[in-house]
Amino acid sequence: MKTIKFGVFGLGRGDDFVGNMRKNGAELVAICDKWEEGLNKQKEYNKGLDIAYYDNFDDFLKTFWKIFFKKIQKTLATF
Repeated sequence: MKTIKFGVFGLGRGDDFVGNMRKNGAELVAICDKWEEGLNKQKEYNKGLDIAYYDNFDDFLKTFWKIFFKKIQKTLATF
C-alpha cells in the first residue's frame, strides 16, 4: 500500500490534523503558515525529516500543483 503524503496550511488547527494523519501512517511533506515562530518550532521538532516549509500560501499551492500534475502525467503515460 502506498503512503499518503500531505501538506498542511495553518499550524493552529492544522497541528491536530497532522497528529491524526501521522497516527494513521500518512507522511507530512509540507507546512505553510505566516507565523514565523511556529514554522521555526516545527523545523526544530521535525529535524531530519524531508518537509518543505512555506510562509506564503501561493508558493505552497504552486509546489503542490507541480507535484500533482507530474504524477498525473506519469499515470496517463502508462495508458
